[in-house]
Amino acid sequence: MKNKLLTALMFLLPFFAIAQQPKFDDYFLPKQMRVDYSILGANGETHCALAQVKEEPFWGGSLKNLVDPFNLGSFHFEVFDLKTNTLIYSRGYSSLFREWQDTPEAKTIARSFYESVVFPFPKNKVKVVVSSRVKNNQFHPVFETVVDPKDYFIVKENLDYPTKTIYGSGNSNEKVDIVVIPEGYTAAEMDKFHSDAIRFVSYFFKVSPFKEMSDKFKFWTVDAPSAESGTDIPGRGIWKKTILNSHFYTFDIDRYLTTQDINTVRNIAAEVPYDQIYILVNTNIYGGGGVFNYYNLCMSDNSQSEEVRQ
Repeated sequence: MKNKLLTALMFLLPFFAIAQQPKFDDYFLPKQMRVDYSILGANGETHCALAQVKEEPFWGGSLKNLVDPFNLGSFHFEVFDLKTNTLIYSRGYSSLFREWQDTPEAKTIARSFYESVVFPFPKNKVKVVVSSRVKNNQFHPVFETVVDPKDYFIVKENLDYPTKTIYGSGNSNEKVDIVVIPEGYTAAEMDKFHSDAIRFVSYFFKVSPFKEMSDKFKFWTVDAPSAESGTDIPGRGIWKKTILNSHFYTFDIDRYLTTQDINTVRNIAAEVPYDQIYILVNTNIYGGGGVFNYYNLCMSDNSQSEEVRQ
């Protein structure tokens, strides 16, 4: 029950009144900036390096509650307006890299993971600071970069997949927008994906407090097909050509189903306004995974799909 309440709290953050918030129109334009970076290291060691900055067409988040008051997650990022030296945006989140740091493998080798943070597109130069939660429950900066929104190296290439609203209506900035992305669905299986996604939405609204606040949500789909059906199962020698490169056996746990292809996940999600990302994997094998304020991922056809989704 505690985990459900924490999840609900983050989903419904846009509807909490929080004092002394920056005014959106003073600092931002109604589109999204994405800062991608590589995070690398081993147990107790973290380093980051800038990968790219992107301009994306939609900002689906709140226009009012921009600074996160909760400080949840293993990481936290802040955006400072350099013209006024003002904190104008922040969010807490977690990552697969942080989970991996606690595995036995991290004691013997170093690895790198691709990650990103998103926020409204700034009007002025900003400083982005990513911090990691350390043992005393404080945050320690691990990455910092300055971004000029007028920089012509900011990537403006976006995809063009068909999109659809499958639940809800109204202004996205006043709703919790959830984008459902297909993984391991071929072009010929898009009808199945739509049917599976609608079924997922029906599961979502069986659970409190979401069912009591169903008018606060919008669900979108993006028709991004894979070359093959299914997902990778390394422990069984099964490898599929899928758009998000998902796989079971994450950290050698057979039912832990995730993707590390955050670049592609973000690219597809950016086709619509979104607050949360849900990845629906076309498989009947039990498994799934979730990364706080990053994405949730679940199998489509297992008899326990409803329980995992909830």
